[in-house]
Amino acid sequence: MSIASEQARLEEELRRPFDREKYCGPDWYQVSDAETEVFGLLPEQMPTLVAVHELYFDAVDITTIHEKDRIDSLRKELPWLTQRMNDQSEWQRFAALFGISSREAHAYWSKYSFWEERMGLVTYRDEEQTEQF
Repeated sequence: MSIASEQARLEEELRRPFDREKYCGPDWYQVSDAETEVFGLLPEQMPTLVAVHELYFDAVDITTIHEKDRIDSLRKELPWLTQRMNDQSEWQRFAALFGISSREAHAYWSKYSFWEERMGLVTYRDEEQTEQF
């Protein structure tokens, strides 16, 4: 697999009929009215952003959604990716490979970061930790 083949996969995936309701809401892969107002993201943008973000998270070894061979190939082609690190600059650079503008990538990054905050997934060294689960 290569970036070109990943771009082709994305194009094929996005040919499916768009289900607006699937991408409206408060979850990480959805956008709420408040997030549209704050971040300028629309439900129509979410299928591309979500698909590329999932691929990015696999490429930096945060998740394991896609096939190992596919991700290993991406990692070889993109040696600048930092493993186990969710980095905004790298995300924007990765997203650009799929035609996502820096503004759009930044908006999604911010939206996703605030979703993590709302879910209690973010911890800070200088705050007392409590059991989340």
